[in-house]
Amino acid sequence: MLVLLSALVFLVASVTPPVHRLHRVELDLPTREQAVLVLRGEGCSALLPPLSTQRLRIAGLEIPVASAPDYAVTPTASRAIVTVMLARVGEGILGIDSSTVEVRWEGLDAKGRLAVALEGTIDLADGEQAVFPTEKLRRHYARLADYGLAPEGMLVRVWVLLGVYNPFSFEVVASGLEYRLEVGETTILSSRRGGFRLRPGQANEVLVEQTLPMLDLASGLAAMLA
Repeated sequence: MLVLLSALVFLVASVTPPVHRLHRVELDLPTREQAVLVLRGEGCSALLPPLSTQRLRIAGLEIPVASAPDYAVTPTASRAIVTVMLARVGEGILGIDSSTVEVRWEGLDAKGRLAVALEGTIDLADGEQAVFPTEKLRRHYARLADYGLAPEGMLVRVWVLLGVYNPFSFEVVASGLEYRLEVGETTILSSRRGGFRLRPGQANEVLVEQTLPMLDLASGLAAMLA
């Protein structure tokens, strides 16, 4: 009997925790300082112990988690919800390859042992694999502060002042900003602003300005009113 119990204990201890394949990542932004990731993957029928803590790695980087484990699994699907405070994320997150982002979430039991994991590679440009709240991204991080037009002879100076918020605890250096001006369905100008720096934890003013021929603006207005 003792031998049988010992064998049973060894068998239970050596069971490999299930690792589910990650299919999809959904991002929500309840506030501009907080990100909520919903990780969805394949399911299983295995019974899991209660989860006490969780870990998240993105592109090999340990991401500080600000929430208790919220995990659910059925035979056909699994789902983990993770809250991250953006100010606690390390600067290395800026260097990831957006086309091949390796994501691994782990749920740990009360003894700190791995109980379940979700793992996979996500292409951030693929709408089936990654979902972003476009409207919230604009509202939280790139607000239109002011704009105007100023005639300069036969030219018109167009300027826009943006308030770009940096939620991280480190300075972000943007390589540039592409922009275009449309009047109705007509593109009046399209260009690129040079690089700029965003100070951490605050809104940063970014000025975009361009001159264009008065005739181009008039043609755009005429096309819109036609």
